[in-house]
Amino acid sequence: MEKETSLSDLYNLCDDFLKKVIEEMNESCIEKRQGIATPEHLMASMLNQPQFSKTVERYCSNMQAFVSELSEYITSQETLPEDVETHCVYSHQLLSLLQMTLYTCKAAGTSVIKVSHLVYAMYELEDSLLAYLLKQYITDKVDFLRAVIDLSSSSTGSETAAKSDAPTTSSSERAILCDDDFLKTQTPIVGREKELELLTQILCRRDTHNALLVGEIGVGKSTIVHELARRLNSGILPERFEAGKLYKLNLKSLLEGVHLRGDLERRMSDTLGSLSNQGNVVIYIEEMQLLFSAFSKQAEELDMVSLLKPYLDWSNVRFIGSCTPKDYTKNFSDQKRFEKYFQKVEIEEPSVEDSIRILQSVLPKYEEFHGVRYEAEAIDYAVRATSKHLHGSFLLHKAIALLDDAGAYLVSHYGKDIASKKVDKILVSNLLAKLCKNESLLVEGDGEERLATLESRILSKIYGQDAAVRLIVENIQMSKAGLLDDGKPLASFLFVGPTGVGKTEVANVLAKELGVELVRFDMSEYVEQYTVSKLIGSPAGYVGYDEGGLLTEAIRKNPNCVLLLDEIEKAHDSIYNILLQVMDYARLTDNKGNHADFRNVVLIMTSNAGAQYASRASIGFGSTVSAGETMIKQVKKTFKPEFLNRLTASVVFNDMDKTMAERVLNKKIGILQERLSARNVSLVLSEEARAYLLEKGFSREYGAREMDRAIATRLKPLLTKEILFGRLKNGGVASVSIENDNLVLL
Repeated sequence: MEKETSLSDLYNLCDDFLKKVIEEMNESCIEKRQGIATPEHLMASMLNQPQFSKTVERYCSNMQAFVSELSEYITSQETLPEDVETHCVYSHQLLSLLQMTLYTCKAAGTSVIKVSHLVYAMYELEDSLLAYLLKQYITDKVDFLRAVIDLSSSSTGSETAAKSDAPTTSSSERAILCDDDFLKTQTPIVGREKELELLTQILCRRDTHNALLVGEIGVGKSTIVHELARRLNSGILPERFEAGKLYKLNLKSLLEGVHLRGDLERRMSDTLGSLSNQGNVVIYIEEMQLLFSAFSKQAEELDMVSLLKPYLDWSNVRFIGSCTPKDYTKNFSDQKRFEKYFQKVEIEEPSVEDSIRILQSVLPKYEEFHGVRYEAEAIDYAVRATSKHLHGSFLLHKAIALLDDAGAYLVSHYGKDIASKKVDKILVSNLLAKLCKNESLLVEGDGEERLATLESRILSKIYGQDAAVRLIVENIQMSKAGLLDDGKPLASFLFVGPTGVGKTEVANVLAKELGVELVRFDMSEYVEQYTVSKLIGSPAGYVGYDEGGLLTEAIRKNPNCVLLLDEIEKAHDSIYNILLQVMDYARLTDNKGNHADFRNVVLIMTSNAGAQYASRASIGFGSTVSAGETMIKQVKKTFKPEFLNRLTASVVFNDMDKTMAERVLNKKIGILQERLSARNVSLVLSEEARAYLLEKGFSREYGAREMDRAIATRLKPLLTKEILFGRLKNGGVASVSIENDNLVLL
């Protein structure tokens, strides 16, 4: 439930007219020694304002009776004795009225509470004499409320109209003229000749001479319209547009304060009528779906086309609208009457080359604003890197945002010393790496060197799987070099091998060394077919539809990551339909039509398929079948060819051997020693103790997990009691050896 706003905050949100009314009400209550203020007291104070009183009188069937009953009620309220100090306290009904007024204000899309919001709320007040009197004496509620709205907007009815930051409601300010002064503040265009030619051609038609630009946010829909305005002002368009002007509809001003049926139609008619009298005009409606939604809220049968129709057929008036593909599908795609009058024009994301040229033309404004210089290499890198690594937004917007951020970074870090600073490729890459949570994007420190040493860094933490690690790194390096398909994930691996040999650990280490997040899904949780739908979201009408898909949301949040699907063979077969789409197109669509981009994802799936047969491979005389070949043969029986055919590689992990077990033991003892050092405890193992743990922890069947169990059940219990209650409580040396075939603490 929404938290109630305090009285002081409510007062501060009121316009000057209401502040004056409230102050006079408080003074009147104290003067009359009535300690409790009611909605009726507030109305009495409002009637003391001449313009409001005249408005009420115009629509009141019996003004004298209305005022008389109101005064009689106020007089009947209890008064305080002369010797008691009087304070004005608001009644529960008055507090409720003020809160309802705030909600009405918010619903109207404004930030300033006006008298129209208050009067509207008065009608909704339950068990109130004031609401009863209004309904009894005001003959036409709708016309009365409209008059109060006009009173709120007029300078005679409220001083706020002259002082408020909100736009006025005059028709001349509901449309912005795109003249040369306005266009100087807008981003210039580079390219887009094809779209401009098509747009001009549509506007020159006899019929269907209106256009709807459909494109994602940030691709340049408004920029195209502004370029059309430049050409219109320069007189280089066909003679049909001679002396023409382009106006941009100010939807904020148009929709502000609209909450009564008929208000929007009246405002639109006034605005369009005024513009249509100015000769050849082109009217641009940005985010046209907002206007469509506003009409729908006014009344279900209200049709935007019906309102625009008187102007749609005029030879001197043209309309250009814009919206996103999603909004087009939701609001316009099935509107046949709309399609009759508006031609759809799809606006695609600008190319990398066009984006670079546009940036070069607009960056002088950013250089002047931040007081820095942008290097050409930084511009080129920003466009190409954001195109590849930043998903969910589009060129040119995301490249400009990154370079703007780079300028802001220098301003915030160098202040007055900024004159000598410049935005270079290193700074841009550092900011992009933080934004993408991907340290491999760092240019500083030589990103190529980081990639070159990736294999050695992983092998320093993973033991006995050299061939597997080498295969993984080679494929990732090929992808980074651009030798693999761009429209696919960075790599798609299937890790196969016995349990406990490091498949999951390799994924974890790879993510850390690449400097990206590890996103893990335990596929044993998706055994049933209905559970697989959780990954892309439940269908409409089912529980969880509004939550989106677990997998798609995870990738949208971390588009640069290592995605680990653990024990993939345990999931339901329908999971492979999802994975085929990911491995083929690096794209997955959720239940709401939103896309998750996998182009910067390393996809790793683990499986134990064939592991039980691997140990049998070398049994028998003259056997030439390796364990790896045996596992691959079983993998082909377990997974379908179309799945295996889309993998970058199937990576076979070796069984645990003695050498690997020794290195694993040393690593895990080292981790334990780090934890003990926090307690000021040093761990010393005798050679016999190490050999004992190695013997108990070595298992081809269970791999390194058996080593964890040996340490957890045989070594850690010795240390626990001594650390908590014994001689190691304040630190010391824990020497472990063997007695009677058991570990002991010396």
